[in-house]
Amino acid sequence: MDRLIEPSFIELAKIMEDHTTLIKLDCSIKRYSPGTKTAMLLEALKDNRSIKHLSLNCDEFDSNTAHAFAQTLMNNQTWHTLNLSVYSSSASRFGEPEPIEIGAVIKFAPALQTTALQRLTVGEFKNEDFKALVEYLPKTLVYLNLERGLLMENSIPILRSYLESNGSTLKTLFLNTYYIESYLEQEELLLFRKIKSLSHHSWKAEFLDKKESYHVQLRSMSDSDWSDLFMKLTKDDTISREIHLDQYSEFDRNQLNYIKTLLDNQFRLTSLIITGNCSDTSIQIDLLRYLKENNTITELELCFKMDSSSFNELTSLLTSKNNIIRLNLTDNSCINDEQAIMLAQILKNNTGLQSLVLINTTIGDIGFQELISSLPSSLFQLRVNNSRISSKSLPFLLDFIKAHPFLKYISLKTNGISNAIDVNVPDLIEKILQITNTNHCLLDLDINEKVKQAMLNLTDDCIGLGNEDLRDDHILELCNQLKKMSNRNWALYLQCNNQISSVGYRYLSDILSSTITITNLCVANSGMNEEARASLLNNLWKNKTLKTFDISSNKLNNQDMEYIGRFIQNNSVVEEIDLNMCEIDDDGAICLAKFLAESSLKKLDLTRNSVSDRGCASLLSSIPLTLIDLLLGYNKISESSLQTILNFLTDNRTLRKLTLGNNPICFKEGASNEYNDAVWQQLRQTSKQNNICELD
Repeated sequence: MDRLIEPSFIELAKIMEDHTTLIKLDCSIKRYSPGTKTAMLLEALKDNRSIKHLSLNCDEFDSNTAHAFAQTLMNNQTWHTLNLSVYSSSASRFGEPEPIEIGAVIKFAPALQTTALQRLTVGEFKNEDFKALVEYLPKTLVYLNLERGLLMENSIPILRSYLESNGSTLKTLFLNTYYIESYLEQEELLLFRKIKSLSHHSWKAEFLDKKESYHVQLRSMSDSDWSDLFMKLTKDDTISREIHLDQYSEFDRNQLNYIKTLLDNQFRLTSLIITGNCSDTSIQIDLLRYLKENNTITELELCFKMDSSSFNELTSLLTSKNNIIRLNLTDNSCINDEQAIMLAQILKNNTGLQSLVLINTTIGDIGFQELISSLPSSLFQLRVNNSRISSKSLPFLLDFIKAHPFLKYISLKTNGISNAIDVNVPDLIEKILQITNTNHCLLDLDINEKVKQAMLNLTDDCIGLGNEDLRDDHILELCNQLKKMSNRNWALYLQCNNQISSVGYRYLSDILSSTITITNLCVANSGMNEEARASLLNNLWKNKTLKTFDISSNKLNNQDMEYIGRFIQNNSVVEEIDLNMCEIDDDGAICLAKFLAESSLKKLDLTRNSVSDRGCASLLSSIPLTLIDLLLGYNKISESSLQTILNFLTDNRTLRKLTLGNNPICFKEGASNEYNDAVWQQLRQTSKQNNICELD
């Protein structure tokens, strides 16, 4: 829900208010989302009487939110399960969210006792919150998970009192392992056998928690753990048949043997997820062959890289098993157009496929178009993210959506889909949205999402898109967004974006030449080539609104300096230019100096370039009356410029600060320290006599 903007969020909240069939809701509203979102959602849930299981993950749980939560809890007899992971709006010094404040707990805790909750999980909370929380727990609880609570020794009497009175119906209580080992006596553990010290992230805890799937960390599984798992799965009353196998280190043969046993049909697994480090091709192939023998699994998720031989084994598996309803292949960069076409031919025979997820592939337009042309009408979810699909596939996507009315979610995030010349992207998107909206299908194309999100999050006229891997289409979208709000004074920070080409800078140049007011522009460290720089700078002289311009850490040639010179000559409001680390030599400085005298600059930064004596003389002879700060540090200005600089300092009436540090004039190679000190002292003395310019 983080990404929903407020109008859409309000609409969603209203739908939930009187929804009659929604049973389970998992809601995550993270830090930096608008603070009213959680309260707004809770207000809507107050009148809902269909939801039985609620999970709330929120990083902005303040006093107002706690009040709204209390009103929602009050006399709620519908909720059976509540998983609460909430944090205060303040962050720790490490940037991590802090547990909620005691005041917030006190506000909502009393309402808990009016509910009919049977299962309650509370995330991280402070020791001082424990009494307020436990005092009001409902007597209907059979399961309580406080494993993440930061409990101390002084909470033991409170815990004992609760377990002896209101906690009589409780069957399972999770507490932090450290707390149990440090503070609880053995007789207390014997007395209160319902106390469990399992890690909440272990499969045994998830079994007790009645989770929908079991997360098995392979590296922590002992022989007895495997035996316990097999025993649980043979029982008819075991609810879940979904297993997530996770391995941080490399899979080994011993683990594979256990997995082979796990895949036996007697355990009736329906869903299998495998994530982690599985790079051994022979193990991959054996694993896929074991899966081929299994007749019960219909949902398969493989999150590891495969080579071509493993992929061929996967296609053999899918050919023999056309009953897969959910297929998820993540982190498979080996899947290209050719293999997507192979996959398409196989899935054509699977008439019951409901969900297909392909992430981190190299599938392009050809493979994608072939793939969607073969998918059955039963499909309700399609995700092909982090691939190479372009806007050329949008017409095919439109036809696909028309032919699949039961689709409920489509995601093509982080592809190359963007505004294009040869495809009418806005028109196609409008047609696609008309169908998806009618069919109640969520569509996530992520077209220029970074720009749209930045514009949505604006708190002032400053647009920060630095280091965002922007492409040309992002710049075009930025231009379109700025045209919609042309009555503001914008500051654009686009530094460290190395993928923008001359096309993108041409879009930016068009905006700078328009009636839209851009007052600050930063394109520093953007790796611009000569063509890109020309696209941006050639017509910059037409701009009349820029006050600061930062193109530092980009290589600039003489022609670029000519463009910048014409810009500062024609723009009467520009005050600051940053040309730091631009590989500018004497000729470049002289090109700029030709226009400098007619500018209105107040600050010019030429630090860390290759300007030597000729360039220095040209610049100092062209200082405009407006310039008060000139930075020439870390250049190649030598002792030969001493008299030029002394004459300038004597005659200067306007410049307030001149930076010359770390030039050869200050540290002549081979000269004694006394000599260097004498030169610098002479410069300082002249500067003081003038009493206008500070020397640095």
